[in-house]
Amino acid sequence: MNLSIIGYGKLGQKIDELSTRFPEMDVLHKINSKNKEIVSTQAFKKTDVAIELSGPENARNNLLLCAKNKITTVCGSTGWLEHWDEVVAAFNANETGFLYASNFSIGMNVFFEVNKFLAEKLGHLGYQVSIEEIHHIQKKDAPSGTAITLANQIIDLHPSYSQWILNENKIENIRIDAHRKEDVKGIHDVRFENELDKIVISHKAKGREAFALGALKAAQWMNGKTGIFSMSDVLNN
Repeated sequence: MNLSIIGYGKLGQKIDELSTRFPEMDVLHKINSKNKEIVSTQAFKKTDVAIELSGPENARNNLLLCAKNKITTVCGSTGWLEHWDEVVAAFNANETGFLYASNFSIGMNVFFEVNKFLAEKLGHLGYQVSIEEIHHIQKKDAPSGTAITLANQIIDLHPSYSQWILNENKIENIRIDAHRKEDVKGIHDVRFENELDKIVISHKAKGREAFALGALKAAQWMNGKTGIFSMSDVLNN
């Protein structure tokens, strides 16, 4: 299985390092800003699965190229979702597999399920919801894709909310507070509160290994598949 990593920053390098735990994988291309033209070459077409991590500025174009070249793709870039329909349509039109995850951590994906459970059970009982996320100062988008996923899950299940808002108090919206600090891998807290009590669920990433292993498991699972998937599909199979 030929694996290409698009976006060879700290997470991409950790994925490369941990890929040795998957004997069937061979890292074919390690792509960063200095050699990004590789995604437009014949050599790139030998890729079986690409892991796309390039970030909000380049993700859309990279994903459309992967779709055009029929390369199954696992995407962890955030901040590009305004192009979601276009990207999904391209993968479907080319009968190619695509998996998007705002967070590859297995623990966080279980956390997502807990969040949905609480939103469904507490939404009709008058609980108000807020979200706080903290990341390293190099993170370009705010709020994090993970925080947006958490908020959208709540919006789907909680009758009081139809949208989220960043750093503002409006009772009709889910408030998301986003902070950037040195050397924080990722902390997410979700608070459900009414006049009687408060429930807080929290996830703290201790390092990049959890994200890297989740991405590699997703790539392994996606190899040879067509269609649109999520980490929920990986965990439930």
